[in-house]
Amino acid sequence: MAGSPLRTTSQAAVPAPGDAIQIVTFFLAGEEYALAITAIREIIGPAVPTRLPHAPGRVLGLINLRGVVIPVFDPKRWFGLEVTAGPALATIIAEWQGGAFGLAVDSVHQVLWLPRDQIDPPSNRFEQRSPYIAGLGKVQGRLLILLDLAALFAEIEDTVSP
Repeated sequence: MAGSPLRTTSQAAVPAPGDAIQIVTFFLAGEEYALAITAIREIIGPAVPTRLPHAPGRVLGLINLRGVVIPVFDPKRWFGLEVTAGPALATIIAEWQGGAFGLAVDSVHQVLWLPRDQIDPPSNRFEQRSPYIAGLGKVQGRLLILLDLAALFAEIEDTVSP
Protein backbone atom coordinates (compact mmCIF):
# COMPACT_ATOMS: atom_id res chain seq x y z
CA MET A 1 0.00 0.00 0.00
CA ALA A 2 1.43 3.39 -0.98
CA GLY A 3 2.41 5.58 1.91
CA SER A 4 2.41 2.79 4.48
CA PRO A 5 5.58 2.49 6.53
CA LEU A 6 8.20 -0.03 5.53
CA ARG A 7 10.04 -0.98 8.69
CA THR A 8 13.61 -2.15 8.87
CA THR A 9 14.89 -4.39 11.61
CA SER A 10 18.32 -4.76 13.09
CA GLN A 11 18.26 -8.52 12.44
CA ALA A 12 19.02 -9.79 8.97
CA ALA A 13 17.74 -13.00 7.46
CA VAL A 14 21.36 -14.05 7.02
CA PRO A 15 23.63 -14.27 10.08
CA ALA A 16 26.39 -11.69 10.34
CA PRO A 17 29.65 -12.75 8.74
CA GLY A 18 32.88 -12.30 10.74
CA ASP A 19 33.96 -8.68 10.57
CA ALA A 20 31.15 -6.94 8.69
CA ILE A 21 28.65 -4.13 9.08
CA GLN A 22 24.98 -4.25 8.18
CA ILE A 23 23.94 -1.46 5.83
CA VAL A 24 20.91 -0.16 3.96
CA THR A 25 21.57 0.90 0.38
CA PHE A 26 19.57 3.56 -1.44
CA PHE A 27 19.74 5.63 -4.60
CA LEU A 28 20.19 9.36 -5.12
CA ALA A 29 20.38 10.68 -8.69
CA GLY A 30 21.35 7.25 -10.00
CA GLU A 31 24.19 6.69 -7.50
CA GLU A 32 24.03 4.03 -4.78
CA TYR A 33 24.68 5.19 -1.21
CA ALA A 34 24.63 3.32 2.09
CA LEU A 35 24.04 3.95 5.78
CA ALA A 36 24.71 1.68 8.74
CA ILE A 37 21.44 0.08 9.74
CA THR A 38 22.09 0.82 13.41
CA ALA A 39 21.36 4.51 12.75
CA ILE A 40 18.10 3.90 10.90
CA ARG A 41 14.84 3.84 12.82
CA GLU A 42 12.59 3.07 9.87
CA ILE A 43 11.89 3.66 6.21
CA ILE A 44 8.61 5.21 5.17
CA GLY A 45 7.06 5.99 1.83
CA PRO A 46 7.13 9.44 0.28
CA ALA A 47 6.71 12.22 2.82
CA VAL A 48 5.17 15.58 2.00
CA PRO A 49 6.93 17.96 4.37
CA THR A 50 5.56 21.29 5.52
CA ARG A 51 7.95 23.89 4.15
CA LEU A 52 9.69 26.27 6.50
CA PRO A 53 10.17 29.94 5.60
CA HIS A 54 13.82 30.92 5.10
CA ALA A 55 15.07 27.36 5.58
CA PRO A 56 18.30 26.35 3.80
CA GLY A 57 17.69 24.70 0.41
CA ARG A 58 18.63 21.26 1.67
CA VAL A 59 15.83 21.41 4.29
CA LEU A 60 12.62 20.18 2.66
CA GLY A 61 10.55 20.92 5.76
CA LEU A 62 8.92 19.10 8.66
CA ILE A 63 6.75 15.99 8.87
CA ASN A 64 4.57 14.71 11.69
CA LEU A 65 5.39 11.02 12.15
CA ARG A 66 3.05 9.51 14.73
CA GLY A 67 3.05 12.69 16.79
CA VAL A 68 6.77 13.45 16.48
CA VAL A 69 7.86 16.41 14.34
CA ILE A 70 10.87 15.46 12.24
CA PRO A 71 12.92 17.65 9.88
CA VAL A 72 13.37 16.17 6.40
CA PHE A 73 16.46 16.92 4.33
CA ASP A 74 17.24 16.59 0.63
CA PRO A 75 20.63 14.87 0.35
CA LYS A 76 20.77 15.61 -3.39
CA ARG A 77 20.96 19.33 -2.75
CA TRP A 78 23.37 18.74 0.09
CA PHE A 79 25.74 16.69 -2.06
CA GLY A 80 25.43 18.86 -5.19
CA LEU A 81 23.58 16.20 -7.20
CA GLU A 82 20.99 16.79 -9.90
CA VAL A 83 17.62 17.55 -8.31
CA THR A 84 14.61 16.04 -10.08
CA ALA A 85 11.20 17.70 -10.21
CA GLY A 86 9.23 14.84 -8.64
CA PRO A 87 9.00 13.94 -4.97
CA ALA A 88 11.28 11.37 -3.35
CA LEU A 89 9.85 7.85 -3.33
CA ALA A 90 11.07 6.99 0.17
CA THR A 91 12.16 8.71 3.36
CA ILE A 92 14.79 7.19 5.62
CA ILE A 93 14.18 8.11 9.25
CA ALA A 94 17.54 8.07 11.02
CA GLU A 95 18.45 8.69 14.64
CA TRP A 96 21.42 10.57 15.98
CA GLN A 97 22.05 11.44 19.63
CA GLY A 98 18.40 11.25 20.61
CA GLY A 99 17.04 13.16 17.61
CA ALA A 100 15.34 11.91 14.47
CA PHE A 101 15.96 13.21 10.94
CA GLY A 102 14.45 12.29 7.60
CA LEU A 103 16.44 11.87 4.40
CA ALA A 104 14.41 11.96 1.17
CA VAL A 105 15.79 9.36 -1.26
CA ASP A 106 14.88 8.18 -4.76
CA SER A 107 14.54 4.56 -3.65
CA VAL A 108 15.73 2.11 -1.03
CA HIS A 109 17.53 -0.83 -2.58
CA GLN A 110 18.55 -3.49 -0.06
CA VAL A 111 19.81 -4.46 3.37
CA LEU A 112 23.08 -6.39 3.35
CA TRP A 113 26.19 -7.29 5.28
CA LEU A 114 29.35 -5.59 4.01
CA PRO A 115 32.69 -7.09 5.08
CA ARG A 116 35.00 -4.40 6.44
CA ASP A 117 37.79 -5.61 4.15
CA GLN A 118 35.56 -4.58 1.22
CA ILE A 119 35.50 -0.94 2.36
CA ASP A 120 38.14 1.48 1.07
CA PRO A 121 38.64 4.79 2.87
CA PRO A 122 38.20 7.92 0.75
CA SER A 123 41.43 9.51 -0.40
CA ASN A 124 42.48 12.71 1.39
CA ARG A 125 41.71 14.80 -1.69
CA PHE A 126 38.25 13.23 -2.05
CA GLU A 127 37.55 13.61 1.67
CA GLN A 128 38.21 17.37 1.53
CA ARG A 129 35.61 17.79 -1.22
CA SER A 130 32.98 15.60 0.41
CA PRO A 131 33.40 15.29 4.17
CA TYR A 132 30.28 13.11 4.44
CA ILE A 133 31.90 10.10 2.77
CA ALA A 134 33.17 7.44 5.21
CA GLY A 135 34.34 5.05 2.55
CA LEU A 136 33.61 3.19 -0.65
CA GLY A 137 32.16 -0.29 -0.33
CA LYS A 138 32.65 -2.93 -3.01
CA VAL A 139 29.77 -5.38 -3.43
CA GLN A 140 29.18 -7.71 -6.39
CA GLY A 141 30.97 -5.44 -8.85
CA ARG A 142 29.26 -2.25 -7.68
CA LEU A 143 30.56 0.65 -5.66
CA LEU A 144 28.59 1.93 -2.65
CA ILE A 145 29.18 5.38 -1.21
CA LEU A 146 29.14 4.94 2.57
CA LEU A 147 28.00 8.05 4.39
CA ASP A 148 29.71 9.30 7.54
CA LEU A 149 26.84 9.89 9.93
CA ALA A 150 28.96 11.78 12.46
CA ALA A 151 29.86 14.41 9.86
CA LEU A 152 26.40 14.47 8.30
CA PHE A 153 24.42 14.74 11.52
CA ALA A 154 26.80 17.23 13.10
CA GLU A 155 25.96 19.57 10.24
CA ILE A 156 22.24 18.72 10.47
CA GLU A 157 22.24 19.67 14.14
CA ASP A 158 23.88 22.99 13.26
CA THR A 159 21.18 23.53 10.61
CA VAL A 160 18.18 22.84 12.88
CA SER A 161 19.52 24.33 16.12
CA PRO A 162 18.25 27.80 17.04
